Parts: sequence; C-alpha cells; structure tokens
Amino acid sequence: MKQFSVLSHLAHPRPRPFLAQTPQAINYQAVARSGAGTDTPTTAWGHKGFSYLNLKFMDENTGVRVIPNQLAIIEREGSLSDVDLSEGEIAPNGTVAVALLNGTYDISVRSDGYHTMSTHFVLSDQQVNVNFNLVPVRPPVQISSEYVSNLHHGDSIVVLGFVVDDSSGLPLATVTIRNGDMSSSTMSDGSGFFQLLFPLPVDSTGIALRNQIHLEMSGYTSQVWQNFDMWPNGDIIIRIRMVSGEGQETRRLITDREAVVILK
Repeated sequence: MKQFSVLSHLAHPRPRPFLAQTPQAINYQAVARSGAGTDTPTTAWGHKGFSYLNLKFMDENTGVRVIPNQLAIIEREGSLSDVDLSEGEIAPNGTVAVALLNGTYDISVRSDGYHTMSTHFVLSDQQVNVNFNLVPVRPPVQISSEYVSNLHHGDSIVVLGFVVDDSSGLPLATVTIRNGDMSSSTMSDGSGFFQLLFPLPVDSTGIALRNQIHLEMSGYTSQVWQNFDMWPNGDIIIRIRMVSGEGQETRRLITDREAVVILK
C-alpha cells in the first residue's frame, strides 16, 4: 500500500487530521510555477495556539482531483515532533485537513506525473484553505498550442475546457455547453473535456447572446458565464467546477476566481 507521509513537526499531544470548513476560513490559490509562499495571514480564527490547514490538490489544466504520493509539511524551527499520515487520511476527492501548532511551515507536494510543488505559510490561530494547482509533466493534448491552432476559424472563437464535479473532483460527462442563442452547443466527454466554435456576432443583439457560455446538467446548478472578448481566430480555455443543486447562477468569466481562464 502506498503511504502518504506528512512530515509535520507537532508538539505532544499531536492534533490529528480532520476535514472541516468554516465561513471564516482564509482562501489561497497556490501557484505551482512560482514556488513562492503566501504573505502572513492576518485574520484570527480562534483556538488559541493552533491553526487548521485545509488542502485541496487538483490538476492545473483540468481541475480534476489529484492524490499526492507524498505531502511534506515541515515546521521551520525544527523543534517539534513529527507525525505521519496514511493513505486513508487523504480523502478520495484530493483533500486533507491538518491541525498544526502556530508557526512557519514549508509544504512540498509530490505526485506521479506532476511537477513537485512547494510553498510556505505563517500560521497564527487561523484556518486556511489552500488549493494546490499541480502542473502535469504532460499536459492534455487537447489544450496544446498545436491542437488549438488547428481549430481556429476566421469567423468564430474556439471555446474549450474541462468540467468537474466540485465535491468529488472527478470529471463530469454529458454536461451541455452552449452559447446564448443556441447557435453552437456540445456535450462534455468522459474526461470532462468539451470544445466548440462560437460564431462571431454581427450586431449588438448577437453580442449580448453569443457573449455567454451556458453549462447545464441534471442534478447540478446551471451556470452562465459572461464577460469575455470574441475575435477572429481566437480561443478561450476554461476550467469549470459544477455544484450539485438546482437553479442557475451567473458569473463574470474574467473576474471570477473560481474558474481558471487562459486567453490567447
């Protein structure tokens, strides 16, 4: 059995991992390529002397959950004892939560098929949520420059990307993706991937309708994404997370941080 070891320096008694979220949590997006740590968090959460670190691991390109082979959390002072986490303590959706004594911690994540990622945090009576967007050694061919450039059209913009279930972190198949006037539509495949051409609008009415991406699937809250530019031979690559529920929510593509967007 694979062992997932967290080399975390903790004083006795050792706090065990837990899975928990609170509205007061501080949220970060860990950027794999920079390797840089975050600034010192400033909002206290409670539980004097302890902090709570909620970690989520996902593929940078697809948003699909990743289960690390090794997760190392090391307290910089080196004066506290170690604790190991087994495979069962990292959830199937690629999340784990750890209670730590306050201090400065270096975090390193290793997973087969992905580049190693490192960052650091200064914790002080807080709960911090961190998304680790791991960079695959071999990115999906569907978003490679060669593949995307072959889809370009002078009268359309290419819209492509991946859809995952927000809770499980797994790909969502058969999601309907379309524009506002339904002149273009498709469904996501087994890997959550979709691609389609949005014809360029010819008047103001067309701009209002075609400048939208609709995502719909039974059992999930529908999404409408707006606020993106359209130009000949252009493309948009987008990563979407869908939440179980009903109704519809509207978001602005460029300004909403819950989607990762690449414009070319």
